[in-house]
Amino acid sequence: MADLNFFSWLRRGLGTGLQDAAAGAGATEIAVAVGTNVETVTVSLPVVGPGDIAGIDPRMIVKVHPGRDESDAEFDQFPAIEIDQPDLPWRYTPSAAPSPTAPADHLAPWLVLIVLEDGEIQERTPPGPDRRLALVTVASVATSLPNLADSWAWAHVQASETPLTPTLAGIPGRVIARILCPRKLKQQTAYNAFLVPAFERGRRAGAGEPLAPSLPPQPNDPPSEVLALTPAWDTNVGGSVTLPVYYEWRFITGLVGSFDDLVKRVKPARLPDTVGRRRLDVSAPGYGLPTAVGRRLR
Repeated sequence: MADLNFFSWLRRGLGTGLQDAAAGAGATEIAVAVGTNVETVTVSLPVVGPGDIAGIDPRMIVKVHPGRDESDAEFDQFPAIEIDQPDLPWRYTPSAAPSPTAPADHLAPWLVLIVLEDGEIQERTPPGPDRRLALVTVASVATSLPNLADSWAWAHVQASETPLTPTLAGIPGRVIARILCPRKLKQQTAYNAFLVPAFERGRRAGAGEPLAPSLPPQPNDPPSEVLALTPAWDTNVGGSVTLPVYYEWRFITGLVGSFDDLVKRVKPARLPDTVGRRRLDVSAPGYGLPTAVGRRLR
């Protein structure tokens, strides 16, 4: 079995040059230095951010745990989703990537995984003509959703080979991204898992809501342009929230948490003396064999 290597985040391409100051307000931008024979000029170029995402290709999802429509799922592990484009969870995060030597070497993903019981869902809205994504309204943010301040700890990259750079260019499947939901599951309970945006601009874009005030003003308009780093919800504020869904599946947990738990439940039982024994008539065995009656067999 190959050794597995884990990384807290991954970013490639122009996204490695993002700066917090440039992404602090509104659309995400990147500072690029353009040189000529006369001088070098730094310009800001807009890049795709959470507010520009209308959906993701479901073919990027290679595995979910528990499995889709599983009716007897183990409940002692965190739900998870695996993606075959390992940089996707951090690709559109509107924040600068930290230095590998920084004290806090982590980068929050722009995607998070939430898992809800049926009773925690206030409303389900299917896609419409002006919106590609389905919507789910969570009744209580404070009790049903994870704290987005900790979202960086629930996503990672798994590589079966190192160094990472040549592995990324090699055979597909050797590097994946995994996002987990920090929710402890209960036995014999139906759950709905949703991959949703972690930033407010992504939430509004997916829900078909404006990112800045309209002229004339509309009921759903924000008071001002939504900042790039504004989270999609705040567990300290509570209330309900409507989230666009990039991917979803459903499962039901069973009675046993894991195979190890099942094995520990097995208890030895004393079998009666008749088990493994059977009376045989050896008085006339036939085939020219003598009777075994009265003889001691060895």
